[in-house]
Amino acid sequence: MKRILLLILIWSLLLISRGVGQNRSVVIDFNKTADGKVLDVSVTGRLVANNYLAAFGVTLSDVTQGTQVVILDLRRLYEGQASRGTFGNNALAHIGSNDPVSFTMNFKTPLQAIKFTRPPLMAGPTGVTFPEWKATALDAKGRALDESGESLGSYYSDDPGKTFILKGPGIKAVRFDSNNHQFAAFNAVIIENLTLIE
Repeated sequence: MKRILLLILIWSLLLISRGVGQNRSVVIDFNKTADGKVLDVSVTGRLVANNYLAAFGVTLSDVTQGTQVVILDLRRLYEGQASRGTFGNNALAHIGSNDPVSFTMNFKTPLQAIKFTRPPLMAGPTGVTFPEWKATALDAKGRALDESGESLGSYYSDDPGKTFILKGPGIKAVRFDSNNHQFAAFNAVIIENLTLIE
């Protein structure tokens, strides 16, 4: 009987230890709502992202005046000839200005890490230019924890897209700064898939 109790205790401790350190992830792919319904923005081509993101515990602040953070149907950009989705047709974009722009995502729960994907780019017959951008992970006091981004880039063959990871711990916000230098095909960075790792 003691041996059985000991085995049960060991098994229970193993199960508990496997649970410790496992991070919960929230995936936002901009093609489904927080309750799992399909998000179709094909009729209007875009949806202001504030309420959509709020359902996932994400709020926006410090959005450059005169601009919007929206969910775009990539098929409506350059008639679908500049970018395509890997996970669906929608992506998060910052629109409204050819000047340098920025916005901040704020998280209800501090994150261990955040992962996001810049969608594939299609060069077409003349190439495509993607803006310079930087993402900076911030703690609760606004201090930079990590950063990533890309330089202004011209692509003369299709680019498969790229995934970026910002590491914490303690990420309470991410600031996205973009500069299209008045000529890139897009106003700012486009995010196709966002994973919040608690």
